[in-house]
Order: sequence, then C-alpha cells, then structure tokens
Amino acid sequence: MNADLSATTECPVCGVQIQLAADAVQGELIECSDCGTELEIISRRRRLGRINWSGY
Repeated sequence: MNADLSATTECPVCGVQIQLAADAVQGELIECSDCGTELEIISRRRRLGRINWSGY
C-alpha cells in the first residue's frame, strides 16, 4: 500500500493553506506562495500531517 504522506498546514502569518511534498524534511525552508513569508519546518508528524513552524 502506498500512502500519500504529503501534509497540508496553514501559514501562521496569512492563513493560506500550504501543501508540502511528501519528502519535505525538518530544517527545510519554504516560502508561503500567498504572502511570501519564509517558514522553517522544525518538526513533522507524518501520521497527523501536521507541520510546526519556527518562530510561531
């Protein structure tokens, strides 16, 4: 069985939904496509599809 391990989370600045690739890793920097805020993934709980952001 091949489960989709991508995660969706909300930008802590503007509230837009952000979808990450299944291979996104802790420490990776991403940019919100709506407001341009740079976000760092500080942890990822794949089972819950939840992302924690640095500084928020």
